[in-house]
Amino acid sequence: MKNSEKSHKMNERIQELAPLIGLIVVVVFFQIICQGRLLTSKNIVVLTNQVFYILMIAMGAIFVYAHGNMDISIGGMFGVGMLVGTLVVNATDSILVGLLAILALCTAIGVINGILQDNFRTLPFLPSLCMMFVLRGILTFAGNIKTYKISNEYAVYDNTILKIAVLILCGAVSFYLFNYTKVGKFNKAIGGNPVAAAQLGVNLTKYKVIAFTLTGFYTGVAAFFSMVRTRSVTGSSGSGTEFNVMIALIYGGMSLSGGSKSRFSSAIYGALIFTVLGNGLTMSGFSTGMVALIKAIIFMVLVYISTEKTKGALPR
Repeated sequence: MKNSEKSHKMNERIQELAPLIGLIVVVVFFQIICQGRLLTSKNIVVLTNQVFYILMIAMGAIFVYAHGNMDISIGGMFGVGMLVGTLVVNATDSILVGLLAILALCTAIGVINGILQDNFRTLPFLPSLCMMFVLRGILTFAGNIKTYKISNEYAVYDNTILKIAVLILCGAVSFYLFNYTKVGKFNKAIGGNPVAAAQLGVNLTKYKVIAFTLTGFYTGVAAFFSMVRTRSVTGSSGSGTEFNVMIALIYGGMSLSGGSKSRFSSAIYGALIFTVLGNGLTMSGFSTGMVALIKAIIFMVLVYISTEKTKGALPR
């Protein structure tokens, strides 16, 4: 019995460390393949700017994934947030008002997603899928009219040090909420078994809405920094972001069914693996299409492994 418990604990520990080991392997591999170019000071700045958006959104989306759901509207929210921010900045000449507009809009969309998914008695991701089509339609319609831009003077906010500071601040808040408050604990409980969670007195609707709200807010932060970096918005802005976040979380060891084994570290390790993998493959000479194919194959393998692990879990 004791040997069985030790073996079980060891397996759990290995599963927890797997994303970190994977990150180290990926970094070492591409550092060798790229002949030391991966970790040059110049490329580290590039990696920081690339990982910022995925990691920022993942630190919010992890609450939704923890209760066994996903937000398919992230890409549309990201793009429409940039669009509204650009329009507001041009109308008010205030970057602060633009930031507040983006955060308010994306947070509101998150609240709506949370309310809708709890009231639609269907597949849980369908409401956010519908929201994605609505937002993408708005963005495509607006993008067909013209390209929206803001002044290059706002490029000053596209600052690597500022991004790192914001990541640390937002990461600390998200880490605390996920590990030490009811928001994180109850969302993981819902992911483990929503019926049992409800019987224990957990307000399922309340904590699901909070999870989607956090996703919206963190998406808004990422949208703001994307706006000041590109300083333009088109109909394709934010396209595919929701899937990049999903892939990153899976890379980090997050199970699509959520539950008690959900770890905040999945957002960090997953975003870093996703970014280093893409950067390393590109530096190695692979085409954009081939990079996407390799990422997709790895994603499918990890989803299969995750599915196999959850077999035999309590009925939901």
